[in-house]
Amino acid sequence: MTITSSLSRTDVTVPRAATTHATTDAAGLATSADAGTAALVLSAGRGWQSATQLLAEVTTIGSRDDAMLRLPGLCPIQAVVVRTPDGLDRLEVLDSDPDVRVDGVLIGVGEGATLHHGAVVELGLWSLTYRSVDPQHRPAA
Repeated sequence: MTITSSLSRTDVTVPRAATTHATTDAAGLATSADAGTAALVLSAGRGWQSATQLLAEVTTIGSRDDAMLRLPGLCPIQAVVVRTPDGLDRLEVLDSDPDVRVDGVLIGVGEGATLHHGAVVELGLWSLTYRSVDPQHRPAA
């Protein structure tokens, strides 16, 4: 499992050691109060997971070396996750090739989607799940 701070990135091809002092639960989410409350989780079968915590106001996703979440095969910066003033996380698409989907809905360039606990984010061939311990990220019952 890989957890990164807002100043580092996760390269899913080479898992890195944790760079925060947070403890994590089974889904890779921080359980300490000073850590982030949400993560994008990449699962690759047989229980292997890599979790990138969303600690920064803006988290970049792409193939560029300085992307906070580096996923080969994407545009240099494919999308960003932005923390809104009300504390929600919103995925915003910056490039359309390959396709970006949230819960199966195609998101075009310049568009976005607010993420909720359990949302599936597809970026080309990559599929990530948004996980949150914050109740405001959970869908209404």
